[in-house]
Amino acid sequence: MTTDTTTTAATAESLLDETTFVTDGYAEVFARHRRDNPVARDEKYGRWMLFGYDDVRQAYLDQRLSSKDGTIIGGSLNGQSDSASNRMLICSDNPSHQRLRKIHSPLFFRSMLKATDTATRQRLAEASQQFAAGGGGDLLSAVLQELPVSFLSLAYAIEPADAARLVRLSERLIGYADPRIGDAERPAARRAEAHLELLTAIMKLNARGAAAAGCPVAAPAERADALAEMKEQLQQDEYLYNFLNVTVGGNDTTPYTAASFTEYVLGRDTEELAESWARDRTGFLAEVFRWTSTNAYVQRRALCDLEIGGQEIKQGEFVVLWNYSANFDEAYFGPGFTPEVPHSRPHLSFGVGAHRCIGAQVAAVEIECYLDWFFSRAGAMTLPGPFERLHSTFMRGYTSAEVGMAG
Repeated sequence: MTTDTTTTAATAESLLDETTFVTDGYAEVFARHRRDNPVARDEKYGRWMLFGYDDVRQAYLDQRLSSKDGTIIGGSLNGQSDSASNRMLICSDNPSHQRLRKIHSPLFFRSMLKATDTATRQRLAEASQQFAAGGGGDLLSAVLQELPVSFLSLAYAIEPADAARLVRLSERLIGYADPRIGDAERPAARRAEAHLELLTAIMKLNARGAAAAGCPVAAPAERADALAEMKEQLQQDEYLYNFLNVTVGGNDTTPYTAASFTEYVLGRDTEELAESWARDRTGFLAEVFRWTSTNAYVQRRALCDLEIGGQEIKQGEFVVLWNYSANFDEAYFGPGFTPEVPHSRPHLSFGVGAHRCIGAQVAAVEIECYLDWFFSRAGAMTLPGPFERLHSTFMRGYTSAEVGMAG
């Protein structure tokens, strides 16, 4: 498989604009940066940007670059520092990050992954029956948004229906600037509203107490103890912030990863790819995450003056680490989807080092469930046209994914 880099260059004024991944040709723009300007300054947003694999990887590992002021541009209301600084995994530095990670780790133990696998496969089977009966439709809302529901329900002891509602609220938060699900005319206000909607829903669920009676798979026995210990060790705002972190961090990326893979594969030789999946599931899965690169970037802030790629970064300046660009660096990767071609470097879709995504194994379980589901039905699926891309520079996602499906 190869990506199309022959179309016109991306028309976004800045690569940090929400329309970057909506227009065709962005792959060529990032490739040109890697070749000619791998460490560049974006004057519109006042950020440095890193495009090459080695620079991005090293920045993840560099403790002089801080996460505590927010890893997403516009992710906090004041735009300069995060209101959850050092109280939420995604925007904390050590020792706070280490403490939060240790407290949350029991939610991601092997027994939870096994229960998630079983429950997710059941939900996919149920969703697919209705989807096929209707001849297809929006795969994103009908099937793909089911992928993160089971883990969220099992981990936080909430009903699957409530978990599904949180997934949809998090989609509205990520898509705050999209004209179809957000507000392109007043994005800052819409972002604040979406944050409040999601946090309020989480607060209400937390106040209600444990439920999850509707989940078809029982949570591991140790889950109740892990959840109780989390609440005991965390301040209430820490617990709520990280509940939100897990909801948004994992519950949009998995559906978008599945959608991106589906859009590309349909119309190609799905039988050949299914055979490749059967031969090497681990390598295939890693290539799916690299090639889709759903989380396009993370942001860091310099704690002191430092140099990256010959450019002087001043203390207090923000630096954007383009995961997407690093995962296509020609020094280590080709432009296409090549699951059986070994790469000399691991992908950076989940980051690396202390801030490697705590939910990476959950994402792997959910996408593995989807790939099994997809390849068993791909022969009956058709692609009427391109999926609708989400207006977001942080998340390479979709607002709809129309697919036909024979009964």
